[in-house]
Amino acid sequence: MFFKKKGYLVTSIMLILILLCCVVSSNAKEILIFSGSFSPGQAQVDTQNKFKELLEGRSEGRYEVRVVIGSAMGSGREHVEQCQAGLIHLMAIGPEAIAIYNPTYNVENIPYLFESWEHLFSYINGKPGEIVQQKVLENLDIRTLGTQIRGARYLTANKPIYSREDIQGLHLRLSETATLIRIWSAVGASPTPVAFSELYSALQTGIVEAQENPIETIYGQKFYEVQDYLMETEHILSISYFQASEKWFSSLSPEDQQLVSESMTKAIEYGTELALERIGKFKKEIVEKGWMTLIKASEMDLESLRKPAVEEIAKMVEEGVYDRELFEMAVELKQ
Repeated sequence: MFFKKKGYLVTSIMLILILLCCVVSSNAKEILIFSGSFSPGQAQVDTQNKFKELLEGRSEGRYEVRVVIGSAMGSGREHVEQCQAGLIHLMAIGPEAIAIYNPTYNVENIPYLFESWEHLFSYINGKPGEIVQQKVLENLDIRTLGTQIRGARYLTANKPIYSREDIQGLHLRLSETATLIRIWSAVGASPTPVAFSELYSALQTGIVEAQENPIETIYGQKFYEVQDYLMETEHILSISYFQASEKWFSSLSPEDQQLVSESMTKAIEYGTELALERIGKFKKEIVEKGWMTLIKASEMDLESLRKPAVEEIAKMVEEGVYDRELFEMAVELKQ
């Protein structure tokens, strides 16, 4: 299951060896690799750096955290596989990567299900979230240390999208998450799975015509350079996961496990504040500088997108594609 591409395995091992090269000293600090798929300007990178600052300081120099960003160590799937193997100690990724392996429990990433951040986090921080985190731990050997707000997901394209009619046959980039591919297909798009690290070039070369991501990702990845229109769909309230290799985490003393967990909690609090500050700021800058034309929700027939998506989601719950109990918990939390 790990590292299906031989060339990628060699590259990953070389990078890991470089990152760990200082461990040979008898008095060396323990080197931790904290890798993520996010780029400068995205609050997740600030969270990674804040964690580094906190853990190195609180451990009195026993740990050195080496932050890797911008998908330098591969796609979301490759991050998961390296984390399982203990080659990456900590990672910052979106929910799509875990959903590749665990689609049944990926309820927090269902379009149009959660109506507010309060609704979403009552799910994540309550019993449903505990169930999902335990399943991820048992099935993937990955421990979830926390989640952070990214922002509502917007659709971008090289043409304006006002209704379902405009999305018919649109080559829309998605992650390789089967559930989302099925939902967008039901809406009428032609989903094309592309690794996040390859998305900019795919948009630039026309392999795909559109994509969907939060504002901070659109800004941080400079998708405004290769897309003309920004649609205010807000179809998913998107989060990021901060997770640890259980192979590594379980080897720590109880005191160090607590130190790592507390440092991550504080770092995520810091990153969440930055994320919330930047969403409006980045959106304003993108529009005011003329990088993209904003199509507001009030200008769109969003119901024409939502209705076929919700109908397909209902079928998927009936079929067991999504866990019924977790889905019903999410619905009940709306009340």
